Amino acid sequence: FRSDIISRATFSPPIETDRLRLTLEAPPGTPILLQEVQFMGSAPYKRAIRIKQHSSAKATGESTAEDQPPVATPTMQAPLLSEPTPVPQALEAVLSDASLSLTDEELNTRLMQRAQQDPPNSSTLSDDEFLDLVARRVFDFFWFETNPETGLTRDRAHNKKPSTNVRHSSIAATGFALAAYPIGVERGWITREQGLERTRNTLRTFDENKVKSIHGIFPHFVHMDTGEISPGSEYSTIDTSLLHAGMINAMEYFDDPEITERTTRLFNRADWPAMRFDDPNFVSHGYSFEKKPFDARWGSFSEGILIYLMAIGAADHPLPPQSWYAIDRHTDSFDGYPFIAEYGFQSIFRFQYPALFFDFRGITDKTGNDYFNNVRIAILAMRAYCIQQAGFFPKSYGPNSWGLGAADGPGDHYYIYGFPPGNPYSPTDGSIIPYAIGGSTPFLPQFALPALRALYDTHRDAWGKYGFADCINPDKKEKFIARDVLGLDQGTILLGIENHRSGLPWRLFMKNRWVRRSIRLLNMKKTYAPVHGTTIDLALDAQWRFHPGDGNFAAPAFNDADWMPAILPDRWENMDPSLKEYDGIGWYRAHFDVDAVTQLRWMHSGRAIALTLGGVDDGDVTYLNGVKIGSTPPGADSFRKTRRYRIPPELLKTKNVLAVQVIDRQGAGGIWLPPIEIGIVRTSH
Repeated sequence: FRSDIISRATFSPPIETDRLRLTLEAPPGTPILLQEVQFMGSAPYKRAIRIKQHSSAKATGESTAEDQPPVATPTMQAPLLSEPTPVPQALEAVLSDASLSLTDEELNTRLMQRAQQDPPNSSTLSDDEFLDLVARRVFDFFWFETNPETGLTRDRAHNKKPSTNVRHSSIAATGFALAAYPIGVERGWITREQGLERTRNTLRTFDENKVKSIHGIFPHFVHMDTGEISPGSEYSTIDTSLLHAGMINAMEYFDDPEITERTTRLFNRADWPAMRFDDPNFVSHGYSFEKKPFDARWGSFSEGILIYLMAIGAADHPLPPQSWYAIDRHTDSFDGYPFIAEYGFQSIFRFQYPALFFDFRGITDKTGNDYFNNVRIAILAMRAYCIQQAGFFPKSYGPNSWGLGAADGPGDHYYIYGFPPGNPYSPTDGSIIPYAIGGSTPFLPQFALPALRALYDTHRDAWGKYGFADCINPDKKEKFIARDVLGLDQGTILLGIENHRSGLPWRLFMKNRWVRRSIRLLNMKKTYAPVHGTTIDLALDAQWRFHPGDGNFAAPAFNDADWMPAILPDRWENMDPSLKEYDGIGWYRAHFDVDAVTQLRWMHSGRAIALTLGGVDDGDVTYLNGVKIGSTPPGADSFRKTRRYRIPPELLKTKNVLAVQVIDRQGAGGIWLPPIEIGIVRTSH
C-alpha cells in the first residue's frame, strides 16, 4: 500500500468487531499522512470513527508505541452512511480549526477556490455524491459563519466574498447550526471534539444570559460577537422554538453532561403559558423591540406548529394538549391538490420547518390527518404553480425547475414568494428559490433531486463557497443571482438532504423525552412504520413506465422496455411535450420486489394487504401480476378519490408487475396524488 498521501481508508461489511486495527506499510522514509478512517456498518446511527492525524517517516527497525497503528475503541463514534465527496488535498487545510488562523479574505479566497474546482456539471456524480457536495458546501456556512467563541451564527453571509461587516446573528440560524454539527461529525467534515466544543460554547452564551430573554424567549436577531439584541429586533417565539429544536438534536447526539444540563435548563426556562397572553390556546408571536406583546398568534397550520410539538411536552412550563387540537386545519387546494393550508397565501417554509425536525411519517393524531402526506401535497401544489407560470417565465420554470419561498429576490431585496390558494405576498417574478427544492428532498426526492441537478447544471454561475445563492432569476433582462445565502435557508437544505440520506435529524429529534411526552399527551399513534417494511413506497421503490394508448398490457411478461420512464405522482402532461394536450387512455407499469421476509410479515400481521393510490385522473383499472385487483370508473370527483385495492397474499411474488390502465376524459390525466404504496392497510389516512 504505497502513496505519498493516504487521504481515506474505508472498511465495509461484513465486519463485526468492537476494535479495529489498521496497518499501513510503506518503504523506509516514505511519508504517510493518515487523515481519517471511516468504518462503514449497518448500525441504526451511522457515525464516523475518528483518529488523530498520524504521520510516519521512520526507517525500518524496532517499532515504538508511537509507531503502533491507531485502534478504534467502542467509545468512538461509529459508521457513516456514505463516503463524502473528496476535496483537493491542498484546500483541505482550510477546514475545521485551521480556519481560525486565516483572515476573512484568506478564508474566502480558499473557499472560493474549492467551489470553483467543484465539477462543472453533476453528470459525473452519483445521486449520493451530488447530495454530499451540496450538503458539504451548505454545512460550511454554519461552520465558518459562526463565531466560534459565542456560537452565534450569522443571519446571512455573502456567497462569493467575505462577510466581515455582517455582524447580525439569527437565533433560528443558530438553532440550525446546532442541528448541523451532528451531521458534520457523521459525515466526517469536522471531528466530534470540534462539534462538542462549538455546541458547548453556543449553549454557554444562552445559558449564561449573554443573550437576554423575556420568559425564556430570545430576540430574533443579536450581535454575533456580544449577544446584544439588534436594534429593532423582536423577541420571537418561533425563532426561539427553532433554537430549541437544534439544541435538542445536539443534546441527543453528543450525549454530553454539560450540553444536556444547559439544554434542559434553557428549554425549561421558556414560559410558554405566559406567552399566550391570556389566550386559552395559542402562543403569541412574541414581543416587540420595546417589549410590547404582539397580538398575532400561532393558531393556524404553519411553521408555528413546531412550538406546540415541543412545548406540550415541557417539564416546567408546558402548554395544554388542547392548544394543538385548537389549531385551524381548514383544507384548501390549488390545481386540485388538497392540503391543510394557511390563510392568505402559502409559502413552502411553513410546511418544511416543522417536518424537517418532527418525523410525521406514519404518525397521526385524533384528527386522523396524515401530516407527512400534507407536506408532500403542498410541495406538489407549489411545483404545479411554477409549471403553470412557465408561460410567463420560460427561462425559470418547468417540471424540473421550480421552488418558491421567502428569500432575497432581484435587487437583493427580501421577498416572500408563495403560491395559491390565496394571493402571494410578493408577486411571482420568475425567481427560483433553491431551499424550496432542497428542503423538499426527504418528502419528494424523485422531484427534488432532478430539480437540484438541473439548478446546478443550468446555473453553475450561482454556485459559491456555500453552494447555491439564495435566489436565482434567469428571466430578468440581466440574470439575477442573489449576493447572499441565509442561515434559515441553508439549514432547510442541509436537514432536508440529511433526512433523505440517513434520517439522522428525524431520529435525534424523535428520541427526545420532551418530544416523546408531547406525542403521548397528544395521543398520537403510529399508523404504519415506513422504515420497518410495513409498506413499500412504490413512487420511490418501483420502476415506472408509461405508454399513451390502449392495448393488452396487463400481462407480467409483456416487454415495456421501449415505454417512456415515468416519475410519480404527477400528471402525464408534465412527462413529455407530446402529452401536453393528451386525453384518453394511458397505461402505467411498475416493476418492484417484495422479499420473502416482508411477504411473511404482511401475511401474518392479521391485517389486510392493499395497494393505495392517492389519486388517479380520472378512472382506472388496476392489475397485479396479471390479475385485476380493482377499478374506479371516471366520475365527477373520481380524480381525487383515494383508491385502496385489497390484494390476496398469494398473489404477491418476489418479482412483481403492477399495471394500471388510466382513463382520462378531459384535462389533466395520470396517477397524480400520493401516497402510492403497497403493504399492510393503514388505520387511517
